[in-house]
Amino acid sequence: MDLKPLRPEWLLPLCAPLAWLAPQGLWIPVAVSGLWSLFLLRGDLIRWAVRANPVLLAFLAFAVLSAVWAIDPVGSLKRGLLLCLEVLAGLSLFLHLKKSPDQALIRPALTLLAGTVLFALLAKLDMISAGLLSGWARKGAAVQDGVVYSRGVAFQTIILFPLCGLLLRIIQPRLRGILLALTATGAVSIFLHTSETSMGGLLLGGLAAAVLFAIPRFVSLLPVVLAFGFLAMPWITPKANSTLYCLSDFSPSLMHRMQIWTFGKDRISEKPLFGWGLDADRVMPGGHDPVTIAHCSTGVVMAVGESLPLHPHNGPLQIWINFGLAGAVLAAATLGWALSSVIERCSGSRREAALLAACLIPGFVVISMGYGFWQSWLLATLWIAAALTGRRFSVAPHTT
Repeated sequence: MDLKPLRPEWLLPLCAPLAWLAPQGLWIPVAVSGLWSLFLLRGDLIRWAVRANPVLLAFLAFAVLSAVWAIDPVGSLKRGLLLCLEVLAGLSLFLHLKKSPDQALIRPALTLLAGTVLFALLAKLDMISAGLLSGWARKGAAVQDGVVYSRGVAFQTIILFPLCGLLLRIIQPRLRGILLALTATGAVSIFLHTSETSMGGLLLGGLAAAVLFAIPRFVSLLPVVLAFGFLAMPWITPKANSTLYCLSDFSPSLMHRMQIWTFGKDRISEKPLFGWGLDADRVMPGGHDPVTIAHCSTGVVMAVGESLPLHPHNGPLQIWINFGLAGAVLAAATLGWALSSVIERCSGSRREAALLAACLIPGFVVISMGYGFWQSWLLATLWIAAALTGRRFSVAPHTT
């Protein structure tokens, strides 16, 4: 039986409703699509991965090996093995899209974009109506504050411009107006929600795109800036009780994150070279100790949280906590290696340089300001964005 007509990319539109309604299940269509792609690739993956980004494989091996010195060796090893499966599925999906003809990608990509924007608007309607659509499953207050939809907003923020960029390249010219309208609606809908992280990611992505459109030669600095973000994160994140901390008293959640980052940086200083092991932040000593978030000038307590509730809400900082300097260097090198060939294809083009910034910066902001880096739904989202971006900036395969 010939399975090639069955296209793995048609599972990806399922991510739109899952991201908004059941984000923990987001990894399922990505995993199935990736493993399906692995079957269709028939042995090409390993050779390509070794050639394309050997540093990623080294980072993955280091992550698994960290179970040796982890606080919870068994838990760390289990998470490391799961991470191997996630990377295998992600790489398979990446290579499959890279090899896919344009016509095979148009409909699933457009369906994913339209579905994501549609559910963003439905989620906003649910919020302003205090649970009119989901009241049977959620409490009205939880819906109104938007927290239940934060992962959906993050998903949309990360994949919006990778999707738009790919479709602009492969879609028929007569459909570009619809595509741009969908993308604009998706961008506006992010600001209609309550996720400050996603709003900031979109704004910084737009700013970076504008800078690179004006000065396209700066695109070569993009990998340097992102790698610097990984390496310097313990020093550039603001501390609790700093000036920036007190200026943030309009947002107790942001102040709590600064408390978490301060605790995390203290733990990094205790094991700076190799860290505490993969996923150690979940069982970090003192992580569940209470911290008080109070107004700096009045002392009024606004909230009480934990020193490190499961993860530091900062991906690069989490890599430092888990793997120390060695892991941060490998992560930065992995990113730099992945972007090196893409940068070459953007050289000299204002539009390409700006688009690349719009594809990368929002995702980097999201992983640096919220969520745990090893959460499967987030890794699935990042793999989708990486596969779409890689396909957009790759040499186009045959189109028949």
